[in-house]
Amino acid sequence: MCILFATREHPDYELIMISNRDEFLERKTHSTCWHNDDFILSPYDLARIGAGQSNDTFGTWTGVNRKGRVATVLNLRICDELDMKRMIGERSRGALPFVFLNDRQGNFEDWDTYAKFCKCYPDIKRTGDFNLFYGDFKEGRYALIDSLGNTHPLFSKPGKGYLVISNNIHDKLHLQSQDINSGPEEWGKIKKGKQIMEEFVKTNTNLGKEDVIENCFKLASTNLILDKITEEFDLVKSLGVTKETIYVQPLLTPPHEEIGSPLTAGQYYGTRSQIVLLVDKSKTKATFIERIIYSSDQDISLYSTSNPKEELRYEYDIE
Repeated sequence: MCILFATREHPDYELIMISNRDEFLERKTHSTCWHNDDFILSPYDLARIGAGQSNDTFGTWTGVNRKGRVATVLNLRICDELDMKRMIGERSRGALPFVFLNDRQGNFEDWDTYAKFCKCYPDIKRTGDFNLFYGDFKEGRYALIDSLGNTHPLFSKPGKGYLVISNNIHDKLHLQSQDINSGPEEWGKIKKGKQIMEEFVKTNTNLGKEDVIENCFKLASTNLILDKITEEFDLVKSLGVTKETIYVQPLLTPPHEEIGSPLTAGQYYGTRSQIVLLVDKSKTKATFIERIIYSSDQDISLYSTSNPKEELRYEYDIE
């Protein structure tokens, strides 16, 4: 269950974003790089190549661009029961960040609601269920939309500059779908994450940039379920537990089990990589760091959050 933290409350930064990607460790992925004519900076997914899509078609879960935009998409799990029709769309939800980041002429206002995003990219209705956080550093405007058609402007009031979201329905949004009868349940990792994020801002003022970055990764590596782990702990038994912890340790996937993913790869699922983004208060400079903890099942005995397999760091000027 991926998770995203974002805040504008830190006095030294326009935006701090922290993102964990929870996925099968063996899933084919390209690490962060500049692409699309050196305009977009992001990692990107390669798992769908060879599965009906061409080599130049891929998606990402998070990225930024030269003009000062950011976008992060997460799967949205509507209910506890697996609904593969809702989870798997004709179009990859990973295309959503790309189409927004690759727009070089428009303003954020052209995209700032679900309806406007749909007008710019009609295939949004053909993706699997999603939460999408996106915005523009220079304009200082951000929003969260989801596949139910909800739109929530973010960070518009002082003291309200925090967002913690996972694969759940955002607790501030009103459900519009008639086939969902219950209100959104706040997951344990979200409730605890909000507390941790507010405390993070309070304790990370007057610190140097490198200390802030390291503390961002420490936040992303918070394991809230150590006391619940046993040698028999596996993914199927722990789907509920993954709603409770920010960092998800590698979990074994029993063979032939239905876990709700059409693109399983290897035996282990967990927090595969972490990304930290800092945007200076001047809105002219950004730092984007990806730490790849694991990229194969064999890596789990060699690497950890404190000793990641790879780190990629990019510092760039916002145009």
